Amino acid sequence: MPSWLVKENLPTMLPVITKIVNASLASGVFPSRLKHSIIKPVIKKSTMDPNSLKSYRPVANITFLSKVVEKAVTCQVTDYVDSNCLGEQHQSAYRPNHSTETALLKVNDFLQSLDKVVLRLVSDLDFALLEGWGCFIAIGAPKIWNELPTEIREAESVFGFKRMLKTHLYPD
Repeated sequence: MPSWLVKENLPTMLPVITKIVNASLASGVFPSRLKHSIIKPVIKKSTMDPNSLKSYRPVANITFLSKVVEKAVTCQVTDYVDSNCLGEQHQSAYRPNHSTETALLKVNDFLQSLDKVVLRLVSDLDFALLEGWGCFIAIGAPKIWNELPTEIREAESVFGFKRMLKTHLYPD
């Protein structure tokens, strides 16, 4: 059924739509008749070659009622997760007032704090190990960190990090 038809007759159809949505949520079953969609190829950009299949992306048109049930479930799950503090604190997707920009700001903040952590970890190492390296480490910490083997960077403790770093820097 076209969405424009539903919108024009909403006062009459709303009780029926509400019953369908509530029945679906109560039973935990999405009606099989609503599981169908029409897939249409849509050109990605008007400047792309319309004769090339790579220029198209598939777009699924689902029924209006499917979208209503989906929205109801999304709202209920989001409300539950938010009211019970179950959401990931650093998630930016599917959250109000969050975007790729806020995600990038969080990544930037993380990378800046990582530089400080690396400097702190390196400064906690034995000073005999660092003799003559102080200025180099202070300036080149991010480069040093990125060049370390993954197993050292992912050490489970400061002690493990120190031990593996010493072995890496001064192999027998």
